[in-house]
Amino acid sequence: MNRLDKRKCDICGRVIDTFGYMRFKDGSMCTECAKLISPHLKNRADASADFLKRHIAYRKENLKKLDEFKSVARYGYDKKIYIDSYMYSFLVTNKLEKDIKVGNPDVISLTAVKSCETIIREHTKKDLESSDTKHYYDFTVVIKLDSEWFDEIRVNLNADSIEGKDNRLYHKCESDAKELKDTLMPDQSFAANVLPFKTRSIYRL
Repeated sequence: MNRLDKRKCDICGRVIDTFGYMRFKDGSMCTECAKLISPHLKNRADASADFLKRHIAYRKENLKKLDEFKSVARYGYDKKIYIDSYMYSFLVTNKLEKDIKVGNPDVISLTAVKSCETIIREHTKKDLESSDTKHYYDFTVVIKLDSEWFDEIRVNLNADSIEGKDNRLYHKCESDAKELKDTLMPDQSFAANVLPFKTRSIYRL
């Protein structure tokens, strides 16, 4: 057994094999510890062992909050935002409500929300037969957070791009964005936080 095979996890102390570890700022961790880290945690490679130990302890405490979480509303398509108005908190996961606890999604207090902006991206496509230019839209909610562990979460409100502003789905996403904004940031105006995306990507058929 070579020296690399005897590497130990700097979080839990387990011996980790050649390919079963992840590096961070001042050490390495095993795959079991890596599974405990929140998917929202950014720049984990720059984190210290002390920071990651505290983060994993927080994640274990999060399981207790998750047991008490009861969703009363849901927004989003792939990633979904679930709201618990009684716990005054929310979580984000790609799971359906019946599997909401899978993966230990972070239960985040609404008091940690600094802002909630809706970015509307516009795309255009040229129809070669009619020469008409069609406009398509995508809604992305950007939630800024005051948290030790993560500062931003993004969630798409629609699946496929929506054709035209008169589309029923466009108005539904607009309504959902307003409702979500009012839920997460009840004291701020929705209108001031719907921002047009400045960069327009043009696709030609």
